[in-house]
Amino acid sequence: MGLFNLFNTIPATYKVESRKEQLIKQHNFYKEFLASEKYSRFSQLNELVLSEEFKLRKDEIENQKFSDTEEAERFNRYNDLKKDSSIRSYFAFKSSKDLKTVTKIEESGIADNYNELWKIVDSQEFIQASKQDDFQSSDFFRIKQEFDKIKNSADFKAYTRISESSEYSNYLEIKDSDVLAEFLELEKFIHSEGFINFKALLSGSKKRKFLNSEEFKLLQEYNKLLRDNDIITLKKLNKNNKFHEIEKWEVTFEDDFNASTIDSEKWSDKYFWGDEVLNKGYSIEGDLHAFKSSNVAIANNLLKITTKKESADGLIWNPKFGFVPKKFDYTSGLINTGKSFRQKYGKFEAKIKISNANAINQAFWMVAEKNIPHINILSASKGKIEMGMITKNNEQVINDAFKANAGKFDNKFFIFTFEWTPEKLTWYINDKEVKSITSNIPTEPMYIAFSSGITKENNIGSSSMEIDWVRSYSLKEMN
Repeated sequence: MGLFNLFNTIPATYKVESRKEQLIKQHNFYKEFLASEKYSRFSQLNELVLSEEFKLRKDEIENQKFSDTEEAERFNRYNDLKKDSSIRSYFAFKSSKDLKTVTKIEESGIADNYNELWKIVDSQEFIQASKQDDFQSSDFFRIKQEFDKIKNSADFKAYTRISESSEYSNYLEIKDSDVLAEFLELEKFIHSEGFINFKALLSGSKKRKFLNSEEFKLLQEYNKLLRDNDIITLKKLNKNNKFHEIEKWEVTFEDDFNASTIDSEKWSDKYFWGDEVLNKGYSIEGDLHAFKSSNVAIANNLLKITTKKESADGLIWNPKFGFVPKKFDYTSGLINTGKSFRQKYGKFEAKIKISNANAINQAFWMVAEKNIPHINILSASKGKIEMGMITKNNEQVINDAFKANAGKFDNKFFIFTFEWTPEKLTWYINDKEVKSITSNIPTEPMYIAFSSGITKENNIGSSSMEIDWVRSYSLKEMN
């Protein structure tokens, strides 16, 4: 693919970032909503309403008959008791004048007085006294007169007749019985609004039966939640499977360079082996620059690695003589995670702006203990950019890389990404794949580095490579 065609297919950086920010925002909503009470209730109702049991229950409600219910059994029992002769007789006597008469006599104390007098009149002592000539002048005679007065009164005669009747006997038997208590309880139930509505409901249409059920209320609640904006959004997100790319990766390293100084716990500003062996920086053969810590700094939330023309003393690595002192006419900088962070497999990306790629070498790269294999996530030099891997085959250096003119990338931020799996290496620019390799896959953990420098004399003045952020991820399935 030609560079012009490539640029036509690479999305703008701001669009890539905007899309990712929106995706992260949606993902945060997604996770929060999945933990909400609303979603929990929706899930519960969704499982219930769509279940076979719910459908069967709906059919059962619609086809339910009053005659098949427990309420119908109670209704029939009530009607049977209502027809019972003892119950009917009880209520007839209860509402009669006879009960009022009995109650009047008993409440007045006449009946009790009569009974007390009867005990005396019926006693042997009374009978003996009644045979005496002076009986009429005795107290027993006065008692006999009082007793006869009560006995012969119209009210007491009526009382005697009533209290000896079968109706009164039935009344007393039923009055405090369990049967009457059951009847009164059933009567209260049968005349309640709830029972009346229930009986009317089950005598109506199938639709009416279901509309008045608890199941219908649950269905209404479920349908309301289906129209809820949060639920609608969630269903769309699930359908599109939008979060697979986010959820499959886990951040293992990141720096947004928002601090005022470089985090020394993460970064070293010297080549790893110089830091490890010499505690000093060095340059490699062919470099015209010395690395200085001051050329790597954070400004305006950007990491800037500056290359400029200035004299400096330093060391250069010579394969034959080792570390050799040298005076340099240029200075530059590098930064790496050789001591703090290394990773095998995953995704590694950074938002980078290169400048003056014709004169300056700028790179975002990865290596392990040795310099080869060497991963160029981005390498810009001699007016070109490269993204690929440098390896050796029988001492022959092989650079398998995507290459393009650097002019289109100069002084613009792009997101450069490298994905590394056991089967494949893939490079992207703003999420657009530009290179892949499926052979000679590295198997050692590597660290990440950014560097800038110069290998050709020129009057550069000062140029900076800028990094907005850098992140590394691992596949969650691999953890």
